[in-house]
Amino acid sequence: MYQFPVPFSPHEPMTSPTYRRRHKFKFSPQRWLKAVLNKGKKLIPSAVAILIFLVVWEVFTAVSDSTLPGPIRTVSETWELIIDPFFDHGGIDKGLFWQILTSLQRVALGFSLAVVVGVSLGVLIGTNTLMYRALDPIFQILRTIPPWLGYRFPWQALSEQTLRLFL
Repeated sequence: MYQFPVPFSPHEPMTSPTYRRRHKFKFSPQRWLKAVLNKGKKLIPSAVAILIFLVVWEVFTAVSDSTLPGPIRTVSETWELIIDPFFDHGGIDKGLFWQILTSLQRVALGFSLAVVVGVSLGVLIGTNTLMYRALDPIFQILRTIPPWLGYRFPWQALSEQTLRLFL
């Protein structure tokens, strides 16, 4: 909403638009330093926790015969992807941005399909007692599977040990 200019004195006639200035911004190194230090105090615990995590990760990968690379090796081998994320040399030789975009598109497609199937089944089961009786036993069996199981299989590529563990 527009505010009309206020004269310096209520009794003074207004001849030209004059505005009261609340305060003039002046750069003050002390004020700037104080603001930076206050923000820094909030960031220090997070930075220390991340640093500890990276050091522990590097130590564990250096000490044991791990196939997981440490953070230094990870950054050094992916540095070209990090500094130039938009390159596209055709085929699968693409930058990090294009790879992340493709992954997000796949996630969005999978989520959209899950929503369509889930809502359709929910409406079908909620409106039709025959379908409820037919599909309820399947859902009761699926409820007993732990949610983390779905996250474990992609990481362990169904090796013999994985099959023994779950069967």
